[in-house]
Amino acid sequence: MCRSRGVVPEEGPRPRLDYHIHPDFSTDAAGGIQDYCRAAIRAGLEEICFTTHLDLNPARPEANIVRVAGKLVSSFDPIWFQAYADAVEEARRRYPGLCIRLGLEVDYVEGLEDEISRFTTLAEVDFVLGSVHYVDGLAITDPVEASELWRRYRPGHLLKLYYDLVAQAAASGLFDVLGHLDVYHRYSRPAAGNDLAGIGRQLAGSALATAARHGVGLEVNTSPVRLGGLAPFPGRELLAKAVRAGVRVFTVGSDAHRPEGVGGGVGYGLSWLRWAGIGQVARFHARQATLMPISELDQG
Repeated sequence: MCRSRGVVPEEGPRPRLDYHIHPDFSTDAAGGIQDYCRAAIRAGLEEICFTTHLDLNPARPEANIVRVAGKLVSSFDPIWFQAYADAVEEARRRYPGLCIRLGLEVDYVEGLEDEISRFTTLAEVDFVLGSVHYVDGLAITDPVEASELWRRYRPGHLLKLYYDLVAQAAASGLFDVLGHLDVYHRYSRPAAGNDLAGIGRQLAGSALATAARHGVGLEVNTSPVRLGGLAPFPGRELLAKAVRAGVRVFTVGSDAHRPEGVGGGVGYGLSWLRWAGIGQVARFHARQATLMPISELDQG
């Protein structure tokens, strides 16, 4: 039984849950399911959600793979998901005091909605995080490919393409929450200039309104904070804009790809939500959200 109330932190805000964790089923991650569970317990977490990457884009065959028992397997082969689900279930038995959710981080690619739907419908998961990683066939989250995108497009044009895809993802009905909304900041400078945040705020409105209209939530992704930065994705102004647009469901996740990253920056992410006037954070079970007061997770 997953607990819903955290213990009192020693001082200041501390994380109690992390809804974005990549075990080594993701090929860019290291550490098995149980390694992450032990790290979560050491960090004082009470609930975690694994979000193995799922990419079904035939134009990127190098990304359409997962790792199972040290071997690379096609994302299209359902055997990998069964192995993933079994590993999570085994961890639940071994660590009964830790609430462990089974999730996916799915790349949204225009035109692949049916393929994504077929997979996520058959896969009995608790949570589906939808992320836009590719614009015009290139990864905005890869330093080399992002550099090419910033060379190819003016900032306003590129962000328009990006937020059009985010809006389509929100309207697709495929996802519970949208991941790392303004992740383009990671590899943007110096090509994009100094007003990228302002351009993003101007162009994000339609995507945020679409998310609100379809009941899709937004992630506060604390990976930049975990890696030494000052702000998560999205930034404060964009988060406040999401609230004004009517988005009401928010999760917080470290985007950890190593066990030592679990919970990293999540306490800060909860404070980020509070700053925006958001008093609740979402938990998911069988694709259904429960909104939990942040005050029950930390004393802030």
